[in-house]
Amino acid sequence: MAVATKKMVAMARSPSLCRWRRKLSTRCTLRVLVPRREALTGLTEKAGCAEFISQRIELLLCLSAQMGEQWFKSCLPDEYYEKFIAEGIYPDGRSISAFRPLFFKLGAWGGVGSALVKLGGASVSCTVEASLALIHDGPFVFCEIDACASVTQAQVNDVADLLNKVFTNESLSFRSALLVKGIDKEVVMTWELTLRVQILNSDGSILDAVFCAVSAALFDVRLPSVTLKHAKDDESPLRQEEISIHEETTSLALESFPIAFTFHVFKSNNKDY
Repeated sequence: MAVATKKMVAMARSPSLCRWRRKLSTRCTLRVLVPRREALTGLTEKAGCAEFISQRIELLLCLSAQMGEQWFKSCLPDEYYEKFIAEGIYPDGRSISAFRPLFFKLGAWGGVGSALVKLGGASVSCTVEASLALIHDGPFVFCEIDACASVTQAQVNDVADLLNKVFTNESLSFRSALLVKGIDKEVVMTWELTLRVQILNSDGSILDAVFCAVSAALFDVRLPSVTLKHAKDDESPLRQEEISIHEETTSLALESFPIAFTFHVFKSNNKDY
């Protein structure tokens, strides 16, 4: 924690900061009163110098590291992040070229495949369930998303829309990968996958965490082998009792897996990061 200098103490006693603070009669603790953004902007223009903000920021951080930093981040986000990025780091101490720490566990949530992923402060689980169907022209992968209260419905819709776009992309070759192997070619069957995604914690990049969980769960998928007892010349509809599902399983042979990359261009008065 920073140590207040005589200059900072003198600044704390300046008239311009008197209305920002007060003494609590019970504990005699100095508390900084947070001004509105509009008020701060007006004071800045009136002062006519860039040192106004930097001096107050320095003072706030010295008076209370936790409260001052949160005020700085909420009211002056551009200045807050620029102080770190200019030094080549993020507020959590990572280098600007480093990724958030990633942890995952496979096969922990049932289904034919599942994964639990923690990316920074975001936690997401994905369970894959499979069902058999005759070949058709519709989609083969369906997504269901459930989220904690801190995630808005708009965020959920954005994630669902992007997942649907990815899984309808022919470059992932899902149609060929989901065809049931080892049965008569006259009766073409396919697997349909339902991805049940749960956003457990949203303190981080939700989209990146969701795609990591989905990719890990697909990598964990094991589909059982299937045999049919349906005659080639039998034109009657296929019945459930004619389908046998065995314990032997095979992995999902995908040529590629979806991966998310998030980029942000930070503009400052000096340069773009």
